[in-house]
Amino acid sequence: MKNTVNMDVLKACALLSGYNWYKISTENTEDGRKVFFATGLEPQFEGEIVKVERQFATPIYAAGYDRVTATADNCIVFHLPNGGSYTVEGLEKDLANPDNYNAHFSNMENLLADPDTLESLIDYERSHIDESGNPLVVLDLRKLGRLTGIQEQKIKKFINVYCGRLGTKCQTPRTVYFRFADNTIYAGVWDYATEQPIAEKRFYEGWFTALDGAENENRQAEALYRLAQMVTAAV
Repeated sequence: MKNTVNMDVLKACALLSGYNWYKISTENTEDGRKVFFATGLEPQFEGEIVKVERQFATPIYAAGYDRVTATADNCIVFHLPNGGSYTVEGLEKDLANPDNYNAHFSNMENLLADPDTLESLIDYERSHIDESGNPLVVLDLRKLGRLTGIQEQKIKKFINVYCGRLGTKCQTPRTVYFRFADNTIYAGVWDYATEQPIAEKRFYEGWFTALDGAENENRQAEALYRLAQMVTAAV
């Protein structure tokens, strides 16, 4: 029975693998009833566990199913023995496909000083001029391509340290944005679920004081301000 359920889990994840955005509703789980969003489903241990991926956020691990049912081609219910469930709905979202890109990434320090790569990452659909007239530039870090676990950790560390982070329970699929106001650069977290900023910190003071030498500071500041100029010209 257990092997059969695990096989159903593998089949369900394969069926949903064509989507890039998932709405997940829980009932009677450890966290009670809630709705959250994910950017990937990865079955592990031959279907024993499903890793629910949330871009640059802490993943969620779900296990202990006793059956799996489909309510639609894009909707699967993972049932728990206690009557609880995870309902996963596969959806399409305007997100880049990492498999179509292969930009070199070593760390955020080098990326932020590389104007050409930075400019290639601008998400023009989400970047805009805010209500105060300030440029807000969202980076589509999916355009870096498929990242290793270590590379992802470097980006997550940057988000958590320099962009205002959020507690694990409040995390959501996310990316990085920069806002330019009053000769100051702010770094923030863009929430893909609500499509809006959710946290930010003053980046110029928090970041550049930690760099070695004014040359690197100037290179990064110049590269970032070029992003603001490009978005301003495009909108």
